[in-house]
Amino acid sequence: MFRLYRSRDDAVLFGICGGIGETLGVDANLVRVAFAILALASGVGVAIYVLLALLVPTEDLSGASPREVLQGNLANLLETLPARRKSIGVVLVAVGAVLLLARLGFFDWLTIERAIPIVLIVAGLALVWRREG
Repeated sequence: MFRLYRSRDDAVLFGICGGIGETLGVDANLVRVAFAILALASGVGVAIYVLLALLVPTEDLSGASPREVLQGNLANLLETLPARRKSIGVVLVAVGAVLLLARLGFFDWLTIERAIPIVLIVAGLALVWRREG
């Protein structure tokens, strides 16, 4: 049986993708790409990510009740928000830019046949250039 938890070591925003990657034994960057695709495709990726950030425990809260997990996660998210300001800002700017470009018709040329190779290239580059540490 696996236990899903938020990663403290492999966290960009709240450790959801890192925790999923550790739990499933896959690179967290691939999970991040999947969430990004879901976010851009329908916005559901953002909703799922926020829900998981609130409901999935950190490693130290893995045995806690759901109420304790929610309270602990809310307190942790509010407490660490200033430290995550830059990451959240980058995500908001990127999402805003993509939405603006989509409204201006920039992605009209993008079909599924073109999107899959682009996603694979970006994921591969992320894996190659990822800093170890």
